[in-house]
Amino acid sequence: MDKSWMLARKGTTQYNDKCKAFVEFAVSNCTAANGKIYCSCKYCRNNQRHSTYYVFAHLTGGMRMSPGYILWYMHGETAISGPVPGRYLNPVATDATAGSTEQGGGTKQGRGTELGGDMHAMLRGYHDTCFPFDVFLIGVTIPLYVVHSVNEPLNIWDLIAIVVSVCGIIVAYHADTQLHDFVTRNSKQKELGKPMVPNLDKGLWNYSRHPNYFGEQLWWWGLVIFAWNLGHGWTFFGALINSMCLAYVTKLVEDRMLKQDYRAEAYRIYQKTTSVWIPWFRSSTIGGKDKSN
Repeated sequence: MDKSWMLARKGTTQYNDKCKAFVEFAVSNCTAANGKIYCSCKYCRNNQRHSTYYVFAHLTGGMRMSPGYILWYMHGETAISGPVPGRYLNPVATDATAGSTEQGGGTKQGRGTELGGDMHAMLRGYHDTCFPFDVFLIGVTIPLYVVHSVNEPLNIWDLIAIVVSVCGIIVAYHADTQLHDFVTRNSKQKELGKPMVPNLDKGLWNYSRHPNYFGEQLWWWGLVIFAWNLGHGWTFFGALINSMCLAYVTKLVEDRMLKQDYRAEAYRIYQKTTSVWIPWFRSSTIGGKDKSN
């Protein structure tokens, strides 16, 4: 199937039609008794099954299709077929003469070229989709390794670390749940031809522009407290790298929000009145500056 649309601008007719075709393809290969299929949006990343309605809502809503997933192995595809996004093209594999042998005046495409193209695309997909999460995982597991390796009785610092970590999990869960519900409602509004809500500024999102990121960082730094208490303060490096990566991701997300015409102005006001990460009371827009705490 054609996959060149996966990096197309979200919200276009082409993108939505291709998402619909993907869902239909996934349904045709679905083996689950309940008919639910794996969702390939950037949030779910094929870890969760949903109804076709919700999968389509995720892909066309705020999440979009994960661009690195070009071999749809979770949906019945065994080999890459059709055009793929330009950034994943393998110049060798796309050369019609690569790996070919002349036999009786004809040209036969070598199987090695096909496999090479698939492998190249899979590696690019891993780099773009999975590698960043592997970095996060390493940062998180370093203090966990220390906790597992050092045998010491619990003390007050361990209790503080538990409270911080658990609070982080709770905040991230509720923030992501509120975001998921918001995206789903907006997608339904769009399907019905009704105006969409520009920004999520209710619940935890009333106090922070990225409360889910704040929750994640509480979790990471809570684990560091565990390791620091055991004499391994150097493990803060993993959490620091994760926080730096998340700061970069935050900038990318906000730049993308400002490029969407229907929400740009509302989001600029949201930036001026609402904290970036750390939840705090909203300020007035009069003479206000972008919050950066």
